Amino acid sequence: METMLDKYMPFRYADVRLNGWVVTISLICVLLSGCGEPTAPFPKPSGWPRIDLPSHTYQLIRDENCPFSFEAPAFGQVESRKPDSCWMDLYFEKFQCRWHITYRYLPGSGRDIAEHNEEYRKLVFKHIQKVNQIKETPLKGDNGNGIMYELFGTVGVPAQVFYTDSTHMVMAAFYFDEAVRHDSLAPVIDFLKEDLAHMMYSIEWK
Repeated sequence: METMLDKYMPFRYADVRLNGWVVTISLICVLLSGCGEPTAPFPKPSGWPRIDLPSHTYQLIRDENCPFSFEAPAFGQVESRKPDSCWMDLYFEKFQCRWHITYRYLPGSGRDIAEHNEEYRKLVFKHIQKVNQIKETPLKGDNGNGIMYELFGTVGVPAQVFYTDSTHMVMAAFYFDEAVRHDSLAPVIDFLKEDLAHMMYSIEWK
């Protein structure tokens, strides 16, 4: 006997049967999808090791062969000096890097300050094929001025700098023992760039 519910919902039972088939087929598909070859889990990307940076404390560096003095990080060591000249290396064992420091007396060089600046700039830009970017930051202090060149990329020289009072010129190159990824040692590089700029600003000419 047809009921009132059957009269107004003629597809009620067909819909229930159809929905049951849909659920059954969906479950079968889910079960079959889990029967494939197991996939190896992806390892988590490795993070950079924690680097404990020392405080910004300085030591005064003087040399009888140098017509200037300067302040350098206290944890650095004067590793070598070129005899009878003002060339030296400051080594930072904790970070396996060094600053190579050289000096020029400009009046005796036969070239003006602009020529020296351009020569140094060309020396820096020899790295252009190995870096992503070279940034030039002007330095201006009480006893002179200069430029810091920051090199970004997989390179062993993250920074080079010169500083002059138009009579004397001091140049420093910041080297790691091996080429490094800039992002892996970014805290160390940024920390030592601050100290490198401090060294230039602290120069006292004799």
